[in-house]
Amino acid sequence: AYAEFRIGGNLKEGKSEVSLLGGYRLGANDLLSLIHTANLDPTCKGFIIRVGRISSSISSIGLIQELREELAMSKKKGKKIYIYLEHWSTFPEYYLSAIADKIFMPELGVISHLGLDLEIVRAKSILSNWGTRTTVISSGKHKSSLNPGSNKISDDSRMVLEGVVNDLYQQVLSDIKKDRNLVWNDISDLFTGRLISAQEAKEKGLVDQLGYYNSISEMIKKSETPITRTVKISLKEYTKPIPVPSIFTPHNRFAIIEIDGQIHMGGSGSNFLFGGQH
Repeated sequence: AYAEFRIGGNLKEGKSEVSLLGGYRLGANDLLSLIHTANLDPTCKGFIIRVGRISSSISSIGLIQELREELAMSKKKGKKIYIYLEHWSTFPEYYLSAIADKIFMPELGVISHLGLDLEIVRAKSILSNWGTRTTVISSGKHKSSLNPGSNKISDDSRMVLEGVVNDLYQQVLSDIKKDRNLVWNDISDLFTGRLISAQEAKEKGLVDQLGYYNSISEMIKKSETPITRTVKISLKEYTKPIPVPSIFTPHNRFAIIEIDGQIHMGGSGSNFLFGGQH
């Protein structure tokens, strides 16, 4: 059987959370734990992952790298990774998908925006129209570069930020080329931000097979000839039961302290209406 799950805009760093307006958002902590548990199951042959739109922020790249590392461990244990890209995929979605043994996408699907960007927001001039002035006090030359209330970004800060984006982009690009065994001279024109049709993506080696998700089992059978039947189970089946408290505690344990969200004075809390933690 294959463990099946979908990830997209509902994925977030850290712990899972529920909010009134944001709904349920799956945390990477829980997802990584489920994948790890499935890796220990000898009856689990691999994973079928349906990838929707993932946040395009630079911070999402770190989250994707965490997932890629766990899936790489799955492959070392002999598990197969099959990823289905939904109709419109951009750089974060494709970066995650590159780790797969096989990538599928719909015949009318599109891949685009294969690059990274950093958006800097400034609100100081707008706030001044209402008589509001902001003063940002920071220690460090580049500390307030991304603060919306600070002055126009300096040339030095711009150079630093461009260097960070470029270094991260080259790292991600190197991973993709290695995963897919791509020759840069053959695909360099695809990484200019333009639209790439599903057919062209297949011809260039970005994806392996075209089809729709309701036929994913048939496509896997064609990819793995010894398979006569593909059974899908939800990854949630690997949720561990809540342990029963005991007076006997094992030795040599490590306490994990997780810092999630902004750091404020006082106790921790969460925003049930909009989501988010501090």
